[in-house]
Amino acid sequence: MQSHQLLQWRPDKHLVAAVLAVPKSHIPMTEMPDMDRCYLVAGLTMAGLTAEDIAERTGCSRRLVMTIRADPRTVMAAVASDDNFELERDLRTERCQHAATRGELAEVRRALERVTHQRDDMLDQLQVKGRVDSFPRCGHERVGYNVYSRNGVDYCRKCRREWDATKRKPRPSTRKNRRSVRNNGNILHNPGLGSAP
Repeated sequence: MQSHQLLQWRPDKHLVAAVLAVPKSHIPMTEMPDMDRCYLVAGLTMAGLTAEDIAERTGCSRRLVMTIRADPRTVMAAVASDDNFELERDLRTERCQHAATRGELAEVRRALERVTHQRDDMLDQLQVKGRVDSFPRCGHERVGYNVYSRNGVDYCRKCRREWDATKRKPRPSTRKNRRSVRNNGNILHNPGLGSAP
């Protein structure tokens, strides 16, 4: 093979996997181009096959396999495959780390947006009322984002988040293991619902 042909040659990434997938290859080794032979023998050798196994799978003699193994292009293909494997592994690691960083960045942006919204609500209340409403027991601000309603009753979202972070553990779901934030004193009743329980 001429040097310009060697530079133009590109390996078939699925060639080794295709030969490993079947007991006998449908393309005999003797009909393959030289570089494909070297690439295939290098890949099968790296996969742990012996010269006899390679000869049986590719329909050639053991002697031809040993000759191809001794070819410098086979050594080059083995080194290139090994380097390629390491680069792909590093790339997968970098992609995983990049995805985790993107997730953390999105979480920080959501937190910043939430805090900005809370600040704006507090400033609006301060301008209109001259004070900021708070929950009676915990003292957390009773502003838009920090309030969530269930069955017409308002609860402190910050307390709920803290409770979830400290108390929630994976355990079987039984009624006696459940705790409610209803009795934590942060209930604001709507006037139409009657008195506090």
